[in-house]
Amino acid sequence: MNIINILKENKIKLITYFVFLFASIGLVTYATWTAPSATPPENNTPTPLNVSDTAQLKIGSLGVTNGISTYDSVVDINTIETGTLCLENGSDCISAFSALSPWQTNTYGIYYNESGKNVAIGAAAVAGDNRLQVTGNTLISGKLTVDTIDPVYWIEGVSYSTYGHFTTGINEETMGKVELSNYSNGKYSYLIDFDHEKEGSDLWLFKQIIALDNEWNDLVVSLSPEGRGEVWYEFNVEENQIIFYGTNQIKVSYRLVAPRFDKEKRNGNYSDILDQNVGLWVR
Repeated sequence: MNIINILKENKIKLITYFVFLFASIGLVTYATWTAPSATPPENNTPTPLNVSDTAQLKIGSLGVTNGISTYDSVVDINTIETGTLCLENGSDCISAFSALSPWQTNTYGIYYNESGKNVAIGAAAVAGDNRLQVTGNTLISGKLTVDTIDPVYWIEGVSYSTYGHFTTGINEETMGKVELSNYSNGKYSYLIDFDHEKEGSDLWLFKQIIALDNEWNDLVVSLSPEGRGEVWYEFNVEENQIIFYGTNQIKVSYRLVAPRFDKEKRNGNYSDILDQNVGLWVR
């Protein structure tokens, strides 16, 4: 019996077999597939970046081929060139990140000198090997730690150093020159009355920013007469006064030094600097 006759005789059996086979495959496939629990992409994949006005966060790196632009209705998006990154509502665009360095602005902004790795604020590029150059007033809310203070004076094209004054401790001082013109009981005198000093004057300000005990023991007074003469001073603490005396009617230079009002709140003469690359090594 040839193969053709066998197939003819078993046609019904073969048809039945294949129907059963495909039905079984369909049942298995149906049983292993599970529908999503929510409309995609929720509970399935993260929400894709889109053109909505809702803030979006991309976790991981973001790569682009033709640039990124942000713009509003005022900016014509057709004027933004392909391959740019635009910020500030499309008003400031760059075509390459190299355009960010060195960064520079107008005269009152910041200029970064890429070659010297220096920064100038409110000025042109830093001259010389200075790390920071500031032109204009500088406000520092806190302690300034420096090795040397050096106000520079230019005289006929030559710069001169005038090193600043340093003292130990946190003290305030003021100085001046007065004439011993009040005569009484064989001596001349001059009165400093802190209660009647003009507001905003040197002596008025000095008294406002110092801290003294009840006997003014921490107030140091130095007197130097102009010419020959004996001079001395006395405190009248109850009246908030200092009286200069002398044997002659002469001019006297004075210097007053006292602890600043917050001296007791500080850590004495110890510094909070821990970096040993900062400061001057004495020994």
